[in-house]
Amino acid sequence: MEQQLPPQPQAQSIVYNPPQNKEIPVGAKIISVFFYIQVTGLIIATVLFLINFISSLATTGVGTGAPIMLLISSLVFIAVTVLLFFIARGLWKGKNWTRIGAIILSIIVTVLYLLVVVFFLALLSTVLGMLGGGGVMAIIRTIITLGISTFIWAYLGFNKKVKEAFN
Repeated sequence: MEQQLPPQPQAQSIVYNPPQNKEIPVGAKIISVFFYIQVTGLIIATVLFLINFISSLATTGVGTGAPIMLLISSLVFIAVTVLLFFIARGLWKGKNWTRIGAIILSIIVTVLYLLVVVFFLALLSTVLGMLGGGGVMAIIRTIITLGISTFIWAYLGFNKKVKEAFN
C-alpha cells in the first residue's frame, strides 16, 4: 500500500495595495509650512549662537559660564530644529504621529505663553518701565503666538477632516 501524504497548503499570492493618496487638508499644509518657517528661524538662531559660542571662547575661555550656556542653547536649538523638521515633513505627508506631536508641542507652547501672559499682567507696570515702549510689542507678540499655538492644537486635534486624513 502506498502511503498518502497530507495535502500541501497552496501558496497564496500576496498583493500589496499601496495606500490611497490621502487628501491632506489645506490647514494642515499651512501648519506644515509654519513649522518649516520655524525650522528656518531656528537654523539661523543656532548659527548665531554657535558664532557667539566660538567668539566667547576666544575672549573669555572655557571656564566661564557664558560659553557653556551658549553651547547648551545651541544643542537644544539643534534638537528642536530636527524635531520640528520631521513634524513639518510628516504633516505635509499626512503622518498621524506628527499630527499628535504637533498637538502636544502646541499645547506646551500654549501653556507656557499663558504663564507669560499672567506674569506680564502681574508685572505690567514694571515690565513697561524697564523695557521702555518694547513691553507693549512683547505683549502683542505673546498674544499672537498664543493664538497661533491654540489654533494649531485645536485644528489638528478636533477637525474631523484632519483626523480622517491622518488616519
